[in-house]
Amino acid sequence: MPRMASWRCSNFFSNFASNNIVKYYEKGGEINSLADLKSIYGVDSNFINSYKDKFVFPKNEIVLNFEINTASRLDFEKIPGIGKAYAERILKYREVLGGFCSFSQLNEVYGLADFDFQPFTKQLSIETKEIKKYDLNKVEFKTLLKHPYFEYVDVKIIFEQLKDNPEVSLDEILEAPSLNPKHKSKYKFYLQKDE
Repeated sequence: MPRMASWRCSNFFSNFASNNIVKYYEKGGEINSLADLKSIYGVDSNFINSYKDKFVFPKNEIVLNFEINTASRLDFEKIPGIGKAYAERILKYREVLGGFCSFSQLNEVYGLADFDFQPFTKQLSIETKEIKKYDLNKVEFKTLLKHPYFEYVDVKIIFEQLKDNPEVSLDEILEAPSLNPKHKSKYKFYLQKDE
């Protein structure tokens, strides 16, 4: 604790309480609430209650700062409202998808359709290079169908284009007007076609 804070501390508390507060800080303790302050040995709870409006504590801001395609369960649990069960669901869905390409996909996780991730998106990042892609030169029809976005009709259209023209580019495949518009924009994140 800085000298100034120590001096201010001794102006309000007894020497015994002041010394204990200083020791508490020196050992790495933090005082973020009245309860924290009252928990220090020698601090008079009645005194604190009498002057509770005079105490100012730092706001406990949530600092997340992680990338959602490589984050652990513990990282997701730091988001208020996301406990262990939801964090595990997020990880399972991420595995099924191959990775997230947008924050809105977090709302596709079972039970999180109405969860508001917007306040946290400035502290989170998405690296689409982390997404596992299906190589259209190697993937099997049935394998592609296991992905949540690829419906039978779309997979059939994609494979028919590949059969008709093995040299067709991924961009040309994705321009097919008959592909489902709901998922079409996301396909580019989950497909690749090595030339």
